[in-house]
Amino acid sequence: MSLLSIAKLEKQLALKYQRKHCFCVSRGTTAIYLALTAAGIKEGKVITPSLLCMSPINAIIYAGLSPKFVDISLKNCQLDPARTEDVLKKDKHVKAILLPHLYGQAGDIEAFLNLANKYGVMLIEDACQSLGASFKRKPLGSFGDFSVFSFGYSKIIDVETGGALLFDEDKYIPMLKKKYRDLKPRLTSHNKMIRKYREQYYHLASIYRKGGKREGLYSHFPNLFKDLYLFRSFSHDTATQIIDELGNLDYLIKKRRTNAEFYRTHLMHDCIRHLNFDKEGAYWRFSFFVTSRNQHDLADKMRIRKVDVSNWYPPVHKLFGVNIKLKNTEYAGKHIFNLWTSPSLSQKALQKNIDVVHQVLDKYAQ
Repeated sequence: MSLLSIAKLEKQLALKYQRKHCFCVSRGTTAIYLALTAAGIKEGKVITPSLLCMSPINAIIYAGLSPKFVDISLKNCQLDPARTEDVLKKDKHVKAILLPHLYGQAGDIEAFLNLANKYGVMLIEDACQSLGASFKRKPLGSFGDFSVFSFGYSKIIDVETGGALLFDEDKYIPMLKKKYRDLKPRLTSHNKMIRKYREQYYHLASIYRKGGKREGLYSHFPNLFKDLYLFRSFSHDTATQIIDELGNLDYLIKKRRTNAEFYRTHLMHDCIRHLNFDKEGAYWRFSFFVTSRNQHDLADKMRIRKVDVSNWYPPVHKLFGVNIKLKNTEYAGKHIFNLWTSPSLSQKALQKNIDVVHQVLDKYAQ
């Protein structure tokens, strides 16, 4: 029964995203790791933005490779194609590009497909935050050598666990299955480890934000929490829940886009700078810049007033102690604000969030 449900989900995802193969795994991080190892990349570098969740960077490290951090565009906070090509021209050790569609908006997938082809590198499309989004009416997750989805905590479809790896080439299947079989099963202490990780991560993030010692703060985390990111687990119940939620995906995305459009139209202030608005985005979050310098103080004052707001993400290269200058990434890390776009939010709740943001900026922004 379990295998039938999982096979049904894999077939449904492959069909929906125009892929020949889909392999359901424990989480999105595991899927990225499997993509890199199944492709047989044994050494080298993977281009990735630094404005990003830690998880994809950990996957690169677990695969025995090194992240090559490249700057973003401030228009949409996505990996910059021109800066990526500058790196590809100079660094012959780059073997792959990891393109995250950050915050539920599309990166310039056409440009990156061209770059991957021109320089002979693999392209992994990280659609973990962008399930349901599209690029020129073609769904994200249907591009590149591999594409990755996540169904974990706070994602577009959230069943608390699970990921998917989609691809077309038959040649990857034997190594993919072997690498997944070689992983340990999920630990019984998994949830306890999550709590420990979050406690330590947010402690380090607090040190970073207060201007304490910054360089290399996160460097020991990948090995310390490897069993949290790489494990073998995918159940019948998980597959069934995802199948049920996929039936509602069009509605969920339509509601998120409506909520994002409401924010874009009504969230107006001298201190706010909006990103480009992607009408085909999934809007995992609605993100914007606040030009004031006291970012985290402002966010705390919004949270006190019951607004769900975050400042994801601090520049990853800083936390790993990589001594490079990524001007746009560092600006975004100091000025980004993210508001929830959950389908459950009413227009009244959205307006309340907007009012609070305006009030806090009026009173405290400098």
